[in-house]
Amino acid sequence: MTSFLHHALAVMLTAALTTGTAHAGRLGVFTSDSNGFDTHTFYYDDGQEVTLIDTQFVPALTQAMVEQVRRETQSPITRVIVTHPNPDKFNGLAYLHSLGVASISSRAAAAAMPDVHAYKKYYFVNIAKMFTEENYPKFENVKATFSGQTKIHLKSGETLSLFELKNPGVTSTQVVVRIDKTGDLIVGDLVHHKAHVWLEGAIVNGKPHADLAQWAAAVAELPALAKGKPNAKVYGGRGEFVPVAQAVQAQRAYLLRVNAIVDDYLAQLGARRSELDDPATAQPHYQALEKRLVRAFPDYALPYMIKYSIYGLVGTKLQSGELADLPEGLIPARLPTGELVGYRLSVDAHVAGLEHLGLQPGDIIIAVHGLPLVRLENRSFALERLRQDEFASVTYVRHHDTLVNVTRMPEGTLNGME
Repeated sequence: MTSFLHHALAVMLTAALTTGTAHAGRLGVFTSDSNGFDTHTFYYDDGQEVTLIDTQFVPALTQAMVEQVRRETQSPITRVIVTHPNPDKFNGLAYLHSLGVASISSRAAAAAMPDVHAYKKYYFVNIAKMFTEENYPKFENVKATFSGQTKIHLKSGETLSLFELKNPGVTSTQVVVRIDKTGDLIVGDLVHHKAHVWLEGAIVNGKPHADLAQWAAAVAELPALAKGKPNAKVYGGRGEFVPVAQAVQAQRAYLLRVNAIVDDYLAQLGARRSELDDPATAQPHYQALEKRLVRAFPDYALPYMIKYSIYGLVGTKLQSGELADLPEGLIPARLPTGELVGYRLSVDAHVAGLEHLGLQPGDIIIAVHGLPLVRLENRSFALERLRQDEFASVTYVRHHDTLVNVTRMPEGTLNGME
């Protein structure tokens, strides 16, 4: 009997050693206060070592996070993974490196970090005046990089998979960390469930560039990463933690609605869009947009995220040319993916002369004289043709039907379209 028990225990021990740990480790979270922008830092303890996912905005908060980890486990912190190049994700690297912690992110994220650091340091030191040159967090980049995807083998035998998404997400590039045992996804600020997001966008050549359509496309990549793990959750940089499908649906809906609300507001401004060129006259518009977004999402936390970041999304839209010379009352119309398909006639606005074309509020004009309006070089030419030609041919969508209307235009009908 004793021999049988010894044999059985030996078999069980061998199985444990060859198949790895029988249970997943523990995922913990440290959340800063508003001084650190209410940022979640995650840490995964496999029982033998701790892996951090992202740092905090300042070294003091990164130190507080480390102290929390040490109170909860005796496992040493061995590495930190940075999910994207924003300062609340990498500003704590210098402190962690001083503790001997290794660091890794994508090659693209590492390449972007120096310019992001310079842009943010200038803002916080010279404009916001929240720091001085001397006390702004010292910059250090990650020590190791990867491209595409890589796998980290933990001491317990568990693995973490790192994926560089095809679409850029909240900044210029995005890394997702998967706990392979559970399928849980740690995604940084790609997802803020039930919390407003940072709308500044990536810092490209020293300027913010926000593309919510590409961000939504990046979010849509998440379900494939958790395939076969029905209980997997998304852990975002702020907000709540929910199952993957729920997180993806809510975040994509949020981004696309924000895009539409901002499009509508800018289109209705008409000639007053020039006020957005001056920070002093732009501020009331940013406040008005914040109020609209808060009304649209009354149960979402952290509205201050909009206040300090909406300038990036607005500036990107103005620079894109989609709104340049657009008559008041025409609003960019987009597919659920965020792709521009034409221009919608506002319910609230009157565009001089368009009633002669048989158009109604809500109609989406997709072409004039056969010229697709999604090509910006066509748009000005097409609108000028409408003003000058005797006959007008307009292709539009109404209630999912595509219609073409060819109309003889009374002289001067569209001269008021400015």
